[in-house]
Amino acid sequence: MKLSRKTKGSAHMTLKRISELTVDEKSCLNTFIDGCNFSTPFHRIEWLSIIEARFQKDVYYLFHYDDNRQIDFAFPFLLKREGLYRDVLPFSYYELMYGGPLFCTGDQHTKINISTAIENHIEGVKSISMTLPPKFPIDHCAASCFVKYCDTPLIDLRPDGEAIWKAFPYKNVRCNINKAYKNNVTIEVNNISHLKMFHTYHAELLKSVNKHILPLQYFMDVAQLPCIHVMSAMHNSYPIAVAILATHRDTVFYWHNASSIEYRNYRPNDLLVWEIIKWAKEHHYRYFDFIMFNINELPGVTRFKLKFGGEIHPIYQYLRHYRLKNIHHKINKYLYYISHPRRALSRIRHSAFKS
Repeated sequence: MKLSRKTKGSAHMTLKRISELTVDEKSCLNTFIDGCNFSTPFHRIEWLSIIEARFQKDVYYLFHYDDNRQIDFAFPFLLKREGLYRDVLPFSYYELMYGGPLFCTGDQHTKINISTAIENHIEGVKSISMTLPPKFPIDHCAASCFVKYCDTPLIDLRPDGEAIWKAFPYKNVRCNINKAYKNNVTIEVNNISHLKMFHTYHAELLKSVNKHILPLQYFMDVAQLPCIHVMSAMHNSYPIAVAILATHRDTVFYWHNASSIEYRNYRPNDLLVWEIIKWAKEHHYRYFDFIMFNINELPGVTRFKLKFGGEIHPIYQYLRHYRLKNIHHKINKYLYYISHPRRALSRIRHSAFKS
């Protein structure tokens, strides 16, 4: 099925599945991602390749070469096909929190029209959605489809450790960290086998809010990436809390954390955050991004992250739905089920079972 169509001025634009990228294209894309000041580890080809291979999804990269054969625009996305139409989706289902296009921002007059870039190369787009990183340059985008989604706290790691320690806005944070030390909680770095306990703890948390859990092997696959680090809070040689960090450029991203309910009064999560901050400073990172969830989804997790302070940055979503295409799509879907009553009945039963 045809995905791309050439348009005027698009001779250097390329649309490819992740698995079909050449070695040179991957190299050029990685160089561009590493150089873009608002890129994230969630843009990386290696991570997206894991999603494509493990979950058998349609993962693409749309990218543009300038006249010097250097990439100056790149956009990874998940494509969902439904009949004649397609939805351009984020990777949030696979817990990649940030996404969106990457482009050069050196020219103050440069304007990127996201919709045009996508529509000119993917036929039948019905909707576009993506969650943008905290430093995304919205002013460079010619679009009115940005909606504020939530906020994320960024802790500046450049001050010395004592200044960061004293800057925690709540005294109980320091008390909790000291309590963990007194309870002989220690830290172990990059023991991937601890992901099994992480997965157990994480499943318990998600079950409490009726959310799905991704398979353990997905986290195991991701943990093989150079940008991923596992940090565990240990008690009597047993992991009672496990955090997964993603690093990129000058920032450490607090991708995931889960802990044992039984040992939570030992305050291992507070200690983990403090030890991550110390580790990040030792490795010369400048910022610590908590990757905050929407407060309505996991309020306890959000309150935990906010108590460490940091500068609050807005997180925007880019959302666009094409009304006429949606109406046409619904009509076609209605006619399809009229001509296939058995499938219509099966769909009704499936919906009733889920509810």
